[in-house]
Amino acid sequence: MKQHIIYKRTLFALFLVIVFSSFGQQQITHTATKENISCNYDCTLLDIAELNDNPSALLFLKSSTEPGGKPNPHPVGFYYFKGKWHIINLDQRAVLAGTTFQVEYLTKADPTHFQYEFTKADIQRDGSAWIDHPALNNNPTARFTTSPSWIPEKKAFANRDEAAIRYDSLGGRWSVSNLNKKPMFDRINYNIAIEAAGSKTVSPPIVTDKISLPIGEVVVPANPNPSNPNAISGDIIVMLMAASVGNTKLPGDSKMTAFPDHTELWGFEMSSNNLSARKNIYEPITIRLHSGTAMMIQLLNAYITKQSMTFQIDALTVNANVGKNVVNYTIKLSGASISSYRQVFLEELSQTGGTSKFRKTYDEVKVTFTQIEFTNSSGATATDNF
Repeated sequence: MKQHIIYKRTLFALFLVIVFSSFGQQQITHTATKENISCNYDCTLLDIAELNDNPSALLFLKSSTEPGGKPNPHPVGFYYFKGKWHIINLDQRAVLAGTTFQVEYLTKADPTHFQYEFTKADIQRDGSAWIDHPALNNNPTARFTTSPSWIPEKKAFANRDEAAIRYDSLGGRWSVSNLNKKPMFDRINYNIAIEAAGSKTVSPPIVTDKISLPIGEVVVPANPNPSNPNAISGDIIVMLMAASVGNTKLPGDSKMTAFPDHTELWGFEMSSNNLSARKNIYEPITIRLHSGTAMMIQLLNAYITKQSMTFQIDALTVNANVGKNVVNYTIKLSGASISSYRQVFLEELSQTGGTSKFRKTYDEVKVTFTQIEFTNSSGATATDNF
């Protein structure tokens, strides 16, 4: 009888081994060789029977610096192609023979391991994307690992840009955003593994939550004395901009002697607030300048070299009492950089009686920043940080 019990326990233990071997989390060491390096040399093939013909499998990179193996200093994801999984360098750099990878995988999802594909509803106005999952929602202390997963047959794509994950306390969601400010898009796919309590293994890294605090309305106090010579009135008649790269102020071409080194703007555009997330979203701010202004070459150089800048935009109105222009409000952008640059050239619109009409030409830059500050004519200020 005792032998029968031992035999039954042995069968049960063997059954558990088979179950967890087939469906549980497995870990392997994979070495790239000349024979398994594939794609355009930026992949290495994982030929594992449990994963073959299984696009629903979940794979996670634990390490790519195994002792005795070559390191792989590149962002890594997983690529499913023709029924096989591959490790892929997302920056399209070649995988070198001899490189080793520690990979964990599951053959199917479970409550703490799943594929998450962004939908249009997840994309936020600031370009980030929410992970909307009940195990992570309203859970700021969650710890989890992510791996980009590219599955063409499901039209699910890997994010090739370096990203960070943060918890949005206002929305109660974890979100992914690209460090280079590129917006996320739907169908980007991540494998997600929620770790045990106390684990700090997270990839991409969780960064400090940056909550944009809404700026209250900056109100110009009513003028109790209409004869006050400092009173301002009337519409904005012109906007002038001064720009600095580091401590060097760029040359302007304003004809107004009171504003040296300023350039007159052709247009200024700021995005609206993101009311759904209950925070202010301004980026990117679009600034248009008259073509050929004195500072444009320096702005182009700042764009090419990704230098940190400061922009100050002054909006002028008329002082009705003294008959001169004064500053109505100022917008200052600090920790700024130019994310795009373009020139719009002269275009002939129509020709009547031998006389042509032309659209104005202008130069355009889009600006991102870490701080925006508003100051009105009374000196009231409000600041938002990112």
